[in-house]
Amino acid sequence: MVHKEYSNYRICHRSSSTVPSLGIHEFFYDSKGRIIFYSNNPVVPFGDDLGELMEEVKEMMIAFEKEVIDLDYIDIKIMKNREEI
Repeated sequence: MVHKEYSNYRICHRSSSTVPSLGIHEFFYDSKGRIIFYSNNPVVPFGDDLGELMEEVKEMMIAFEKEVIDLDYIDIKIMKNREEI
């Protein structure tokens, strides 16, 4: 079975922040399913037409079904993955 790189949206927070907040970030994965990077800033849905915008919002809504991610933890995990390469 061949795996390919992919992306998805996840709800995130940063545990080291003094201001509690949540945002939706886009995450990018390598062919082994490891996170290789994510959007620095929360993303906003967009599309060239109403249909594309609706699809983008639907993809973002899937993030609400998953565990909230701590970006401080992910930063460490990404660094460890880079060291393994």
